[in-house]
Amino acid sequence: HSTPTSDWSSLIPHKSKVNASHLTIEELKQKLKDYDIDTTGVNNRVILAGILQNRLDKETLEQNKDRHFLLINCNYYIYSKLTFLNQDTSNTETASTNSDLK
Repeated sequence: HSTPTSDWSSLIPHKSKVNASHLTIEELKQKLKDYDIDTTGVNNRVILAGILQNRLDKETLEQNKDRHFLLINCNYYIYSKLTFLNQDTSNTETASTNSDLK
């Protein structure tokens, strides 16, 4: 039995279905301009994609605050139930092993 260290939550995709990492520099600049973000002097696609993705993630979280909270709580509930079941199973295995030793 191990305790997970990674974050179980994942972002809900943005309603526009835009994948910032697949856009060209010109497309990224246009999308960022639509969000009133100045891209003057920035021509690095990775940086532009990161800025756009952060903006999309922020917008998605704002629109889905309650749903995101519910998702995290649901995952925690599932994790705690699985942990309980694993503990219950390991106790049963220990009990059967102890009875085998008698």
